[in-house]
Amino acid sequence: MMAKEPDWNKDNVNVYEKPKEGHSYICTVDVSKGRGIDYSTFTITDISVKPFRTVCTYRDNMISPMLFPDLISKYATPYNEALVIIENNAEGSMVATQLHYDIEYPNVFVQGMTHAKDIGITMSRKIKRVGCSTLKELLEENRLSVVDRATITELMTFVNKGSSFEADRGYHDDMVMNCILFSWFVTTDYFVNLTDTQVKNLLYSEQQKLIE
Repeated sequence: MMAKEPDWNKDNVNVYEKPKEGHSYICTVDVSKGRGIDYSTFTITDISVKPFRTVCTYRDNMISPMLFPDLISKYATPYNEALVIIENNAEGSMVATQLHYDIEYPNVFVQGMTHAKDIGITMSRKIKRVGCSTLKELLEENRLSVVDRATITELMTFVNKGSSFEADRGYHDDMVMNCILFSWFVTTDYFVNLTDTQVKNLLYSEQQKLIE
């Protein structure tokens, strides 16, 4: 993977590609407490191209969860109202609820309407495991193009710990978690319905040809 300089950047937002008419985008979000420790991040990915491409990122460890939904809405809206998928563990639940109900952003990923936790995704061991293995597959098969320097740096220190993966001691994995959330999402029926693309064909079509 090679990092490239953003075409435009301001207030920790890096834009690598401007929005394109007719393209579909997914914005994955990881939320922190905003106290200078972990980072609040989002990654916008273009899913209308092969390989999928990172087009915009944000990374800041001081933004309050109260202000984060406005920022997400501001940058996701120009990308054809990108589908926003928020990890709703801890502070993420507040950001997801605020974005969906208060700001009324029209394209927040919602699993159901009965519980507050249905807005966004609760990161479980199973989802993380599927996301990690799919991310490995996407990167090795060149199905996902990552050009953001912070994301690539975090991937270099994202290591196996026990039965899971996380940042090595002293490092962060907030940008990687966006990639894991995206990678998990492309394996779901939601993604198939969104793009009319069978992900298995996308991932395995070349291997299929070789087998044949």
